[in-house]
Amino acid sequence: MDRRRGMSLALIGALLLAGGLLASPGPVAAGEAVRLNLGASPPGGGWYPLMGVIAEALKKEFPGAVTTVGTSGGRANVALIGDGKLDLGLSSGTLASAAYQGREPYKKAYKNVLSLMVFDVINPLHMLVVKEAGVATMEDMKARKPPLRIATDQPGSTGFMVVRDALAFYGLTLKDFETWGGKIFYVPRGEVVSLIRDGHANAYFAHLATPASVVLELATVKELNWIGLSQDAIERGRKLGYVPGIIKAGIYPKVTRDVRQIGDTQAILVRSELPKELVYRIAKAIVDNAAQIGALGMSARFNPKEMWKEISSPLHPGAEAFYKEKGLMPR
Repeated sequence: MDRRRGMSLALIGALLLAGGLLASPGPVAAGEAVRLNLGASPPGGGWYPLMGVIAEALKKEFPGAVTTVGTSGGRANVALIGDGKLDLGLSSGTLASAAYQGREPYKKAYKNVLSLMVFDVINPLHMLVVKEAGVATMEDMKARKPPLRIATDQPGSTGFMVVRDALAFYGLTLKDFETWGGKIFYVPRGEVVSLIRDGHANAYFAHLATPASVVLELATVKELNWIGLSQDAIERGRKLGYVPGIIKAGIYPKVTRDVRQIGDTQAILVRSELPKELVYRIAKAIVDNAAQIGALGMSARFNPKEMWKEISSPLHPGAEAFYKEKGLMPR
């Protein structure tokens, strides 16, 4: 990390942790101060500086506002919003859908967790198998019962959930591969390349932003088959909050065709209890600062004309009113 970026993150942290005792969110008159509790990721994650920029945008929209932040990550942010401990937070579309419907990993439905916007970034599932293993399709996996040795994300993570769901569309589980003589390695991404290079693993299933450095390195180590999903599986994924995700031809070495997969969105979620006028102005503040948010990089890029289209829980009425008034959404 260079010195300037380190200083900017430190400044963001100071701004986010600034506190005070001001009024709780309610109908906001001009100049009235508000307090908003925001949820990001732990420091070092891409969502941490993103929420810092959003916090500053809100301070401009609401002079004197106090913003505090929780740094528990996307899965926890959803439940904290539902329980009234956060006002808005960053998470994923699949987690928003699971919470709203009361599905795993949540133990109850959070009908008060609504969508504010989604980013114009879709992170697709990557399912890579070393070519010499002879598995080229999901149908191969189901019919041949190959003893694949798969590196993947830790149980309980969002990435693990995506892998689990994709396999389930074909009636498969990770446990099946162990039953067939294979092995599952739940490892950090930094260990994947050595596992596959040394022959301990011969497949990698993970939910990643493209292009992922670990996959770029893998493509120089082994010849790979890129596994896609059927259109039926992708449509089944929509019911769980997934969106179509494409690994585009050329984004990785020797990927000569688009690979169709399920993907996930990055979303800002908000408590339904926040007043319509307040959420209208929160949406306005974020859109007015699109350039600053987009400058953070891929994890923060969004298109104001698209950010309501792939929501996984209902849109907050305040956000809907803003998008329609500004011509970003059909009336």
